[in-house]
Amino acid sequence: MKNVEAAYNFYQKAFGFAPRGLMRMPDGNVVHAEVEYNGSTVMMGPENPEQNGFAPAYYKGSPASMYVYVKDVDKFCAKAKAAGAQCLQECVDQFWGDRICLLSDSEGYLWCFGTHKKDVNPEDMMPPM
Repeated sequence: MKNVEAAYNFYQKAFGFAPRGLMRMPDGNVVHAEVEYNGSTVMMGPENPEQNGFAPAYYKGSPASMYVYVKDVDKFCAKAKAAGAQCLQECVDQFWGDRICLLSDSEGYLWCFGTHKKDVNPEDMMPPM
């Protein structure tokens, strides 16, 4: 992360993640932070060039994306956008049975949030042509 503390606060405000804490160095810089959502923990730290750890800006795009299930993706997406998340894809039903949206966070990481709407048999899963 370029700014761990800002991302920590963003995830709470935009995504509703629960805070688990910040670890600071004696100079006050944050070296580790954790948030939690639905029993899963997201850990974050500052860029670390010595270990080839860089934020998305270094790559001119997100080097990773996350897929998270939420109870109601439409409500979740609206709240996240109101809190500053950039919506890259509005909520849409997918052929595999999920309804999803694609958001970018304050650092530029990509997040796909989805709600499972229906089970689809594998043989019936056909992407649109």
